[in-house]
Amino acid sequence: GLRKWRIVQDGTSLWWEIQSRNKRSVCLDLKSPEGRDVVLTLAKEADVVIEN
Repeated sequence: GLRKWRIVQDGTSLWWEIQSRNKRSVCLDLKSPEGRDVVLTLAKEADVVIEN
C-alpha cells in the first residue's frame, strides 16, 4: 500500500506523510459513560467522525 511507496525516513513514505498530515485519531470505549461524553464533546467541533 501507500505506506511502502518510496520509504523516505523512519519507515514512512512521503506519500503517506502527505495524505495523513493533520489527521488525529482517538480510541474510546463507547460502552462507558466517560467514553460517550468524550465522543459528544469532540463531535461538536469535528469536521469528520468515523466509527468502526
